[in-house]
Amino acid sequence: LVYYWNQKTNETTALGEPKPGAEGRVSVVQEAQGSPSLGSTIVSGLGFGVGIGAGQAIVGGAINSVFGGSGGDGGV
Repeated sequence: LVYYWNQKTNETTALGEPKPGAEGRVSVVQEAQGSPSLGSTIVSGLGFGVGIGAGQAIVGGAINSVFGGSGGDGGV
């Protein structure tokens, strides 16, 4: 494997990166290919659901502690 060193700027390329031209290094951007897979969609949805549930529990607990939520005994 080969790398290139710019002696003026002390900058090097990554191993195997093409030799920089007159305009300097050209960054390579990887594009996403196609739509997300079913697995990643399920994991994303599961994470969203867990986050919403945790948020509701935290806010509900805070409201109950401030306003003295019902103990579930019907006030007896």
